[in-house]
Amino acid sequence: MIYEERQTLVHPQSAEAYAEFCKNDYWPALRALGGQPLCLLSGLIGDPPNQYLQITGYENAAAWEQAQAKIAPTSPDLVESESARLLTPISSRPKHQVPAEDRREVYGVRRFFIDP
Repeated sequence: MIYEERQTLVHPQSAEAYAEFCKNDYWPALRALGGQPLCLLSGLIGDPPNQYLQITGYENAAAWEQAQAKIAPTSPDLVESESARLLTPISSRPKHQVPAEDRREVYGVRRFFIDP
């Protein structure tokens, strides 16, 4: 698997419309071409509130290239700028499918400090 990291800066008034576009139009098109949208994030610390980060998985580089050639570009009415780069995993799983007895729970802690 390879992963695409796509950073999209949308027009400030189009942030909600872009999220809806991803859910209703862009992700179904990606899935039809073999992509696996994993997440769409916004509100990351240090980024403007109208910037999105999307991670999508592909079987290999050829599948990613094929999807790029067939997906229509995002409307300039929604997007100011967009960039994408490929990520590769730094390790691999020893088992393609992890059986239930080998799965462990993962916990995370999040803290928010708000400066009034």
